[in-house]
Amino acid sequence: MESPSVSEAPSGSPASRPDLPADFPTFPGARSALLPDDDPGLIAAWTTDQLGYAAYDFYVDGLPAAGYPIEGLYPGGEFAIIRFRGTGGAVWQVVVHGLIAEPVRIEVRLDRP
Repeated sequence: MESPSVSEAPSGSPASRPDLPADFPTFPGARSALLPDDDPGLIAAWTTDQLGYAAYDFYVDGLPAAGYPIEGLYPGGEFAIIRFRGTGGAVWQVVVHGLIAEPVRIEVRLDRP
């Protein structure tokens, strides 16, 4: 399994976009996605051709196993969110979204309403 790196995509300044920890679990087969400069809350992003529930289930199991405690689970249809404790104890989110006919997008971002 090749683990995509945040450094493969453009990022904002360190003050505006935290780095993704090296030990953060990466969904198998996910491909790095570009990070737009106008979304500093977006920490990392990938796409996958697998169904969204597979990525969601992977992170439900993988985050706690990697030392990232889950704060809340919000499964859904087109969007599913997992709130968890990230670097320094801040709350972050894994957001999984997409339709069956489109690649699924997986994002790690700062917590937001």
